[in-house]
Amino acid sequence: MDPLKVLEATAQHYRSILIYRDHGRVTVRNGEATAPVDERFFLTEFRRPTPFRFELRYRHHVGSRMRTFVINDAPGDTRIDWNVDRPYRQPNSLSSALAIATGISYGAASAVPGLLMTDVLGGSRVTDLREARYLGDDLLDSIVCHRISGQALRADGGQSGRAMILWIERNSFLIRQIEWTIGFGSASVRTAINYDPKVDSLSN
Repeated sequence: MDPLKVLEATAQHYRSILIYRDHGRVTVRNGEATAPVDERFFLTEFRRPTPFRFELRYRHHVGSRMRTFVINDAPGDTRIDWNVDRPYRQPNSLSSALAIATGISYGAASAVPGLLMTDVLGGSRVTDLREARYLGDDLLDSIVCHRISGQALRADGGQSGRAMILWIERNSFLIRQIEWTIGFGSASVRTAINYDPKVDSLSN
């Protein structure tokens, strides 16, 4: 299996999608621990060429109140609804709004939107992996997925140094999971973004 062909087929498929929806979860774990130390939930809605919506629900720490961050994008109007206690400036573009959301969503706000809207959003894509390797197929939630590993790129195209694994559904070329581990001396932090995607092939 050629990993570059799988990545390109995935990128091409997302560029062709007319209607896309997902809901997903980000989990962060210390080392091999099973219980997450952070957990965030999101959903994405997109109808080509617009509108677009991304919603994130998260807590700053265990026991704190749930916060929401919502991006609504329509022709000529990008709005953020964010229930924080400080003022913030409304973005002047969808790219600016997603840049704000990317950090607090561990990248979930930009990974799939960056594939769906390559004509609007610049920079590298999650499928632009250096040193890509095919790790074999495996089951994820009873779904057969290709597993492709590689070095993620920064938005400017430089290598980030983050080793990433993409779980790509074999039958649909939809991304089901993105995972990576960052080491800190003898400790490590594992992050995974899980997706439950739905695609409509025909516009209404």
